[in-house]
Amino acid sequence: LGIIGIFTAIFFDRYLHDFRSHISTVGLAAEASKGYSVESWHADIYRLNSVFEAALLCLVVWRLLSFMKVNRHIFLIWQTLSSSLRKFVRYLTVFLPVLAGFILLAHTYWRPHLAEFQTLPSSATSVLMMLLGDDAIAQRGDATRPGTVIYVMGLYCLIILFAVSSWTAVLVQEYQKTRVAAGFRPQEYTWSEYDYVSWILPAALKKAYCVIRPSIVPSEDIDDIDDCNV
Repeated sequence: LGIIGIFTAIFFDRYLHDFRSHISTVGLAAEASKGYSVESWHADIYRLNSVFEAALLCLVVWRLLSFMKVNRHIFLIWQTLSSSLRKFVRYLTVFLPVLAGFILLAHTYWRPHLAEFQTLPSSATSVLMMLLGDDAIAQRGDATRPGTVIYVMGLYCLIILFAVSSWTAVLVQEYQKTRVAAGFRPQEYTWSEYDYVSWILPAALKKAYCVIRPSIVPSEDIDDIDDCNV
């Protein structure tokens, strides 16, 4: 539904805005000669259209990746990540407020000294950059207060020792549970060519494919194919 809705919005936006309200170069020059005109709304619509296209691309890629779950290895990874994220969301209800507290503390602590913490959005960005390994702020010991080491150690304990370790533990547990639930002997239920044909092709194309390659049809399904040929 998301893919259909975004595609429909992009289509109607381009049809109604780009084609129906299109002005030729001569017409645009004539409009400009009449006086000052504001055309920024065209740029806003174009920018919004680009955002919709990016969202549409992400949804399409997500859907294509979900189709690849027929492969057992991809299914294990996909199912492990989805189940781990569902469990980790409950943990984020506690972790995110604590991280917000660290951001507010950094904003209050370093705002008089560092330009990166003048506003709350810039403080949040700086803290996230510190989590990604940017130690430029921690190296400014001369320009900051002695509490920098305490703050960095507390942030490290929160992210590395608790968040990352908890995520790794949940991920390993869910992978083992998914692997056991999916079975230990994949060769016993590996898909054959007939299984892939039955899953991918519609009924009419499947029958035509089985007529061309009757050797792939299992013995229990031969009668169905013969009835279709009759």
